[in-house]
Amino acid sequence: MADMLGVPYFRLPGYSIVRIGDREWNLVSGHGKSGGKNGDTELDKMAAVYSDGDVFFLGHNHQLYTKPIDSLELVKKEEKIHRRWYCRGGSFLKYADYARYSFYPMIRTGWVTMEFYENKIKAWTN
Repeated sequence: MADMLGVPYFRLPGYSIVRIGDREWNLVSGHGKSGGKNGDTELDKMAAVYSDGDVFFLGHNHQLYTKPIDSLELVKKEEKIHRRWYCRGGSFLKYADYARYSFYPMIRTGWVTMEFYENKIKAWTN
């Protein structure tokens, strides 16, 4: 399914592959469903299911952040830092009526920008 601009919408979470040169990055994305204060909890669940992900990206709760999650991996018997990213996609709704009604916390508006390179990923909020 795609919108008027031809951007695909995937109903369920899953992998997308971003190819940069010879490198493939696994972007795991979905809409999200949790409204909890700790946005990482749902991202942790996603990372446990989609274990080959390099980026885990969810929306739904309107939180806006990117943060690196570092671990160790073995590359040719040598330990290297493996950086993965947790991202919550933000919103442009400001303080919507349903949020006021439910006393949801104020959350800044904005979006995530990501740049993929062969040797790293950069991510930040706007």
